[in-house]
Amino acid sequence: MSSLEFNKEKYNLFRNGVTVYDRSHLGKLLLMGNDRIDLLNRLCATDLRFVENGKSSYALLTTEKGRVIDLLFYLHGSEESFLITGAGNGNRVFDWINKFTFTEDITIEDVSHNYNILLLTGKEPERLLTKLGIDAAILRCGSFISVNLKNIPVIIFMDMFGINIMTKTDYYCGLNKILTYEGAEYQLSDIGDDVFEGIRIERGVPLFNHEIKEDFNPLELGLKKYIDFSKGCYPGQEVVLRLDSQNKVKRELCGLVFHNLSYDERIKMDDQPGIYINEKKVGLVTSIGCSFEMYSYIGLCLLDKEYARDGLTVLVDCMNSKKEAHITKLSDKV
Repeated sequence: MSSLEFNKEKYNLFRNGVTVYDRSHLGKLLLMGNDRIDLLNRLCATDLRFVENGKSSYALLTTEKGRVIDLLFYLHGSEESFLITGAGNGNRVFDWINKFTFTEDITIEDVSHNYNILLLTGKEPERLLTKLGIDAAILRCGSFISVNLKNIPVIIFMDMFGINIMTKTDYYCGLNKILTYEGAEYQLSDIGDDVFEGIRIERGVPLFNHEIKEDFNPLELGLKKYIDFSKGCYPGQEVVLRLDSQNKVKRELCGLVFHNLSYDERIKMDDQPGIYINEKKVGLVTSIGCSFEMYSYIGLCLLDKEYARDGLTVLVDCMNSKKEAHITKLSDKV
């Protein structure tokens, strides 16, 4: 069986069964102290004032220039809170929060290597949770829960990707065994990085270090829903407000479908190949993955807004040549 065929099988399991994906590479910060949510609210474009104990929320962090540091996921507990960051971005977020910490009652610890996260996704992953005795309805309303799964302490929360189960590294192997055993009747399978990437790109979801990075502002990435335009000051607020009110957003996040891109050509591409119409550069590719449904390579790109329209044929840099692709507009999926 070829690698592509094998991944097609995993993709079909995602469509029809319950799958698991290891997200332990995400950064994790532990926050304690009475001022932790107030300080974080002053630093984020998202309004976090009304996040209650036991609730979760996305939190958009921007620089003074209105560029994206990260789209965080915040879990607010009564005694301590967790911030989930992009992969390898824990130190950057840690330093950014400390930069603005003066007399506040807050302590931050980078616990990225102390916790692992397994994502349950696919078709109705709630079925496996129900079998484990967990009511998924609680998670769907923005709550997270701390429970024991067969004596393994876990924190379970839901985000845009699915159901996340976080546990300390010491319990990681035990958690894997429980999920493998209980998920056997659902053909539980690990989808792996390439299938996860393909699904993410199909959905038009930006990811840290691809789209979510300090090269871009949140409005061109389609992250407007995470911005509260009426809240108080935060780093980058004036820039973000001006971009929105004066209609100065020049680029848009779009999808890209390659016509005849081979594997060998794909691996020879630069990290962010340019996009051209005739000889004019009109954008850049930020992510490339494989759509096993379309059986072709697909991508996400930042494109000049005047060219952001369905079906437009473009050329993408590929070593000493250019490959044809067409643009697809994204709906508000993030």
